[in-house]
Amino acid sequence: MAAAGGELLCFSGVAAAAGAAVASLLFRQQSQQQDATQALLIQQQMLAAMIQQQQFTAAAQSTSHLQKPHALTAATNETDAAHAARSQTADDFSTSIVHWEGFSMEDARKRNELFRENFKEASPPEVLSQLQRGNARFWTGNAVRPEKSAFERRALIMQQFPASAVLGCSDSRVPIELIFDQGLGDIFVVRVAGNCLETGTAASLQYAVHHLKVKVLLVMGHEGCGAVKAAGQPLEKIEQEPEQLAAALKGMKAGLNEDRLANVHDARAYDREAVVTNVRRQVERLCDDPAIMAKIQAQELIVCGCFYEISSGIVDFFMEVTETEKKDSDGAKPQVVLKGSTNGVRSRLEYCQAADASPKSAGLPLRKSGIVIPAIDMPPVRANATSALSARQPIQPTNQQMGFRM
Repeated sequence: MAAAGGELLCFSGVAAAAGAAVASLLFRQQSQQQDATQALLIQQQMLAAMIQQQQFTAAAQSTSHLQKPHALTAATNETDAAHAARSQTADDFSTSIVHWEGFSMEDARKRNELFRENFKEASPPEVLSQLQRGNARFWTGNAVRPEKSAFERRALIMQQFPASAVLGCSDSRVPIELIFDQGLGDIFVVRVAGNCLETGTAASLQYAVHHLKVKVLLVMGHEGCGAVKAAGQPLEKIEQEPEQLAAALKGMKAGLNEDRLANVHDARAYDREAVVTNVRRQVERLCDDPAIMAKIQAQELIVCGCFYEISSGIVDFFMEVTETEKKDSDGAKPQVVLKGSTNGVRSRLEYCQAADASPKSAGLPLRKSGIVIPAIDMPPVRANATSALSARQPIQPTNQQMGFRM
């Protein structure tokens, strides 16, 4: 009986062990099945998100023409179509890469060649339009935050093709790429306190213009700029700062035209006017570069001054450098001309060659590049689209328009 009981006990132990093994196996299979189900669910969610993003992009592209100013010409529509076609070609190439199997350096080289072709075919007005639309996406809350894939980042190792360069402030609230909703390799960014030209920033922009061949060059100030406010302090206060900082602030102070700003008493109007004055000062200094002016004259480069409003996220493109459109009987007379929002820029800062300047403009500033531009205190004029430019009428702003206090 004892032996039989032992055998029974042994058999029961074996059966229990077998049962435990079977249960463990079943549990493992069930866990694996749950993991597979969860992975499939995640894949389905990712696929749904990709489809939704594609639909959103397609909808944005299909309705983008509704957001254009009415004054845009058919030429703008043609450049938009060309840009869309080039983007589609690049997208088709991306989808042809089997990402699960990786990609070769030859694939990356072909992608880099596409970057180059897209860059060559884009015109300066088209590049400016892309920046303006990117900012519109940003401040309306529809930014797409374009990020490069690992494949595209690999392609960028070979060479960069930024279409625009921006001289902006180093303020932490003014991230250039985010403001214009651009991605890696799209903008050549130079940031320094007060967005001022000095040896380093000027050299960086010259590299962008002459070697990277950017199509648009922006100087962008911003609302509430601490550097501009500091430069507006009394000289005695500035001299208490560290040596390099004091030197930078003195340089900015020299271009602020404080006699003119002294008439602005509204705090917010003063802030904007001071920043805009500083931006125009830097744009004028860019006009000292003969090579930059040659590119502007050849319509290979657009130079703009703009103002970023932190409170709204909107970038105001307020001034573009252009050549005088028409000469008077005795020569050209450059002016600041309000031209509306035809090209997305509010006004143009005209220039002419010194040899072509009229005697009436003999007292205007002569730049190192041999051009003449309007003085900063000259009132702007409004161009009349139905009449000759000689019929322009000066704009005399009222005290309320300029933020003056009576």
